[in-house]
Amino acid sequence: MRPYVSDALLQYLQYWVDAYKAQALRNAVEKVRITRFETAKVTRDLHYDAVTLRVFATGFEVTTNAAGEVVGGSRRRERPYSEYWTLIRAGRRAWAAAARAGLPRTAPPSRSTWRARARTAACTSPPASSTGC
Repeated sequence: MRPYVSDALLQYLQYWVDAYKAQALRNAVEKVRITRFETAKVTRDLHYDAVTLRVFATGFEVTTNAAGEVVGGSRRRERPYSEYWTLIRAGRRAWAAAARAGLPRTAPPSRSTWRARARTAACTSPPASSTGC
C-alpha cells in the first residue's frame, strides 16, 4: 500500500490498523459497488499530469471480532460513501524523452507509470479524515 498513498494518508490509516489489531477487530467493506464517478480536477504542468476523480460507491461495512461475529456495521444495510482518487504520471517532458529514446508512445518510461494516490474522504460518515474532505 505504501507506494500508492500519501504520507499523511498512510499515517492516518496505520493508526486505525494498529487500533483494530490491538482489539482483535477487522473492518471491511463487502460487496462494494461503484455507483458513479465524477471528474473533480485535471491539472497539467511541465512535470506531471494529474486527474482527480470522486468515486461514489456503496457496500456493507462491517467490523468483526476474532470469532467472526459482527460487532459494528451491518451485512443487511448498505452504506453509501465517496472517495477522492488522484492519478498522476510524469508530464510532457518524460514523454518527449521517451520519444527521443525511441520508445513507443504506448509504453511510457517506467518513471512515468501512473500511481494512484488515494485520499479517502468518507465525507458521508464519521470518523472524519484528519486530512479533510
